[in-house]
Amino acid sequence: ANSLALTDTLPGPGWYTYQVTSSVTPPTGATAISAPGAAVRLHSGPLRLLAFGDSVMWGQGLADADKFTTLVRTWLTNNLAMPVFMTNLAHSGAVVQVSPTAALTAQVIAQIEQSEAGKGGVPNQFGEAPNSFPTISYQGLTLGPAQGDPNLVDLILVDGCINDVSVAYVLDPRVQDNDLHNTIRNACATPVLTMLSGLHARYPNAR
Repeated sequence: ANSLALTDTLPGPGWYTYQVTSSVTPPTGATAISAPGAAVRLHSGPLRLLAFGDSVMWGQGLADADKFTTLVRTWLTNNLAMPVFMTNLAHSGAVVQVSPTAALTAQVIAQIEQSEAGKGGVPNQFGEAPNSFPTISYQGLTLGPAQGDPNLVDLILVDGCINDVSVAYVLDPRVQDNDLHNTIRNACATPVLTMLSGLHARYPNAR
């Protein structure tokens, strides 16, 4: 084209990568085409933010304006000069996961997850009431994708695992440091790594 301007009609919001190639056709001779320039990645539409976790992520006892998820959204809006859509699926008492047992099978756990997830709606209106379910893994891997195309999620905020250890155990002065360390490692290391790996796979374009 002879113009330096380009109008592109995009199929929808998300990230798009552009590269520019120049071509010159002299009056006589073959057309010369340059190598593609450096790729430029541009964002179209609002930034989409999902939050998963426990009372820390929910903002226990705080007004919405004072919760750090709201502060992050406000900071992003002001600094990126674009709208930010945030969904906070966290709630007080949430654990990373609940491992199946003979008495509590995987099927029963799935039924509880679904039942408890439906009670508070989205965003969770029961966020102040402590409850292990829906677990943080369920929030991220099931409830999050139900809010829209996971490929369009740009940023994820996630915390968790203090409830898997229990606050009472952490604060108990009778618990020895080594015992606390081992309990935290056993409760959090593999479950949290598994959850984070699942989030990376489920939301390929998110930070």
